[in-house]
Amino acid sequence: MKNFKGTRRVLPLLFGAFCLSSLGGSNIKQPINFAWAENSPTTPDMVVTEKNNGDAVKLKTGQLIEVRLESNATTGYEWTIVKQDEEALKMIGKPAFIAPQTGRAGAAGQQVFLFQAKKTGLTELRFVYARPFETGKAPARIFDLTVDIQ
Repeated sequence: MKNFKGTRRVLPLLFGAFCLSSLGGSNIKQPINFAWAENSPTTPDMVVTEKNNGDAVKLKTGQLIEVRLESNATTGYEWTIVKQDEEALKMIGKPAFIAPQTGRAGAAGQQVFLFQAKKTGLTELRFVYARPFETGKAPARIFDLTVDIQ
């Protein structure tokens, strides 16, 4: 039997290169297709990002709003909803994460939330960007949105 001395060094490097290449980007197009969520249409009526922090938006009952917030899962930080009237604005499915398109390990991606307007009136959404395991510490970022459902 032949001795493959270099194999022990080369195989981990090849495996690492394969793993990094698979981080490269995703084929998800704008906006995200949430067809996996039970009874959800595939295209939201409105998409908001951190540029809309503090804004007020208008929706009609039944319309969908997608909230996209920059997030870096490798740091332990994540967006969490801390204020939401579930009777007025119902979250559809679970939050999704979009990997970065850069192909760089550790680059920020996006956390995406989908809501459906259910009840007329003014309601507020508040998200905080924090590490869930760091209790008692102020969040790194806050995102607020006022939604007027007509």
